[in-house]
Amino acid sequence: MALTQKQQEFIGVYGAVEAPKTPFYNYFIDAKQPHLALSNSIRVDEVVTGMSKAGIIPRGAEVPAIKVNGHSTVTVEPNIIGGSVGISALDSINAEAGELVVVNGQAMKSKDFDRLQKIKEIKASIENTKEDMAARVFITGKVKDLNGNDVDLGLKNIESKTKGTAQWTSVLTNLVMEYYQKNKKYPDKVVVGAKVADSIIAEINSSQTPQFTSKVNLVDGGIRIELAGFVLPIETFPANDIGEDTSTKVTLYQKLCLVPVFAGLEYIGTTGSCEMVRGDIIIDQEEPNKQTGQTKLFGKSAPFPLIILPNLFRRYNFTDLA
Repeated sequence: MALTQKQQEFIGVYGAVEAPKTPFYNYFIDAKQPHLALSNSIRVDEVVTGMSKAGIIPRGAEVPAIKVNGHSTVTVEPNIIGGSVGISALDSINAEAGELVVVNGQAMKSKDFDRLQKIKEIKASIENTKEDMAARVFITGKVKDLNGNDVDLGLKNIESKTKGTAQWTSVLTNLVMEYYQKNKKYPDKVVVGAKVADSIIAEINSSQTPQFTSKVNLVDGGIRIELAGFVLPIETFPANDIGEDTSTKVTLYQKLCLVPVFAGLEYIGTTGSCEMVRGDIIIDQEEPNKQTGQTKLFGKSAPFPLIILPNLFRRYNFTDLA
């Protein structure tokens, strides 16, 4: 039971090529090892138990009240996402020609360059889909499973708030104290929408000495605010492609409650039989079509961005922001 040499090479190239930016998915992988299941489904109770035994989350932590199409469950079958690129007979002939290609000052064989480009396409497709899944979970607390069913991760409802005439330092501090009173823990991340950030920056600019009390910087394509009198840095929501408006939202959470999980992946390895591997990606090439000579390079993954401690993930909407 093992991956073939070619599969291992493909996966190595996949790991090496540059990936598109995935800021929402980065919230889930922030300094964490993924949980890898050896099954096409994920048992959330096993994830919680494993993290408890490892001391990552408190012992006795409750399993989140996940529902699939309204029915309570601890088992989720994540959607298998993937990408593929066709390989024509002409591609194969050109690859065997042995021509050199020079890219960014590096010389490589044309077949290696062609493989690199195809795997880069596959990686972009998979990573962009993972990002959309993570954005949907982070913003809505919901995602689709393998069969298109709605999976509700059991997050607390979004609370409506008003800023009124209070200063943002006071407003956000009150949210942090509410969070502590409910959880006996402080959040370590604060994420705000564009209108909230604009309002905070306007307040900073109206200060007598804004340059000495607060800082506003661009970090990884987003805005990071260090607000005088507030203990945590503030980040803006990344842009999303799922059509969700986050402009008036504020989210407080602890990083440990976001977990990257992957179901097992079926593949045909050295035995020639269907097997399953614990992993986040499989890359392989189909056998050529005997009539056309065409084949296909493909990749697949079964990610599930999971929020395991819903009490530590709090969402607010400020209804009085223009």
